[in-house]
Amino acid sequence: MTGNEKTIQKLAAEIAQLTNDINSLKTKNSHEIEILENQRNQHEKSIVNFKNQLIEADHDHEKLRILLKKAEHEMTYLNSEKDKHQSQNY
Repeated sequence: MTGNEKTIQKLAAEIAQLTNDINSLKTKNSHEIEILENQRNQHEKSIVNFKNQLIEADHDHEKLRILLKKAEHEMTYLNSEKDKHQSQNY
């Protein structure tokens, strides 16, 4: 075997090793990308859930505010009725 043939075989072996390394990196990177995409999807679902919980909490807050206003009006009415009865009894 000549020197050129040995050099060609050596380069072919190096090319084969580089090809294996590239394929290995592609596999590793695609797996890591898949993991990151899954994490992103989970985070997006969490954000949607938090937004829905916030909307629900805002709705509950508004209902409580209305109930509080209603209770204040009822107290005002009852106090006025009480005052009427007290003034009639004197």
